Amino acid sequence: GTFRAEPGAVREEQCLACPLGTFNGAEGAVQCEMCPVGSYVTLLANDADGLGTSLGGEACIDCPAGRQSTESGNVLCHACS
Repeated sequence: GTFRAEPGAVREEQCLACPLGTFNGAEGAVQCEMCPVGSYVTLLANDADGLGTSLGGEACIDCPAGRQSTESGNVLCHACS
């Protein structure tokens, strides 16, 4: 996902990738959202492996069974031990 907080953009390159741990899947975004505890940031809303992405996240989804995320803004879910 990308966003643009400042007005006056004239090129798509002026939109910025969502930072680590945040996501946005909507067009015309002015900010990215933090992914909450128990979930992870990924590029695909149907991702199911628990391994996400570090920049430009477009979705925040629950960790799959057998994996966990104890902090908000995680980009992967760790295996339960």
